Amino acid sequence: MKAVQKYIDDRHDVIIKFGGLFALFFIAVYVPISLELRMREELNAHIANEQQMEMQIEQLNSQMSVYKAVYAKQQSVQREVQCLARNIYFEAASEPRAGKIAVAEVTMNRVKQGYAKTVCGVVNQKSNGVCQFSWVCNATKKVTMVSEWKEAKEIAENILISQKKYSTIDGAMFFHADYVKPPWARTKEFVQKIGRHLFYKEN
Repeated sequence: MKAVQKYIDDRHDVIIKFGGLFALFFIAVYVPISLELRMREELNAHIANEQQMEMQIEQLNSQMSVYKAVYAKQQSVQREVQCLARNIYFEAASEPRAGKIAVAEVTMNRVKQGYAKTVCGVVNQKSNGVCQFSWVCNATKKVTMVSEWKEAKEIAENILISQKKYSTIDGAMFFHADYVKPPWARTKEFVQKIGRHLFYKEN
């Protein structure tokens, strides 16, 4: 133990000198490098967090776009259901269920044949200022029979939402009540009579 103490005492100046140099090296080299490495790690972590946040924002934006598209589609379908239901109701509220379905199919057949791009377009279509479905030009028309309206809406939902195919009138695109004789009927092919409506298709 005394030998060790003597060794230290004999080399005190050298130890102090090298200790100072080591301290200077530590302060001048190691500390800045250590700080720089730490700052880089923090910066990289910050960048990684920002990138992760950007990815999350992109995912949220993508999900929002999907939700908006789905919502817009739902709103569009509901408008179509409303138009078809109103056409069924105002044209055939007092008709049997088969007659209501037939009116709905005439409307859908007109869409398929390009009379208009949508159900609402077909229902509200005019030719030379004349409504293709007469009730459309009657602004006083209102839904007053609850059960008949429910049935009309059910049929419209079955066709437009459930994609149900009734196929009862063999492609007919025209009809009129049996108490009138419109001139155009002579130029069409008669399909069948349902209730008080006569249905026709193109020759």
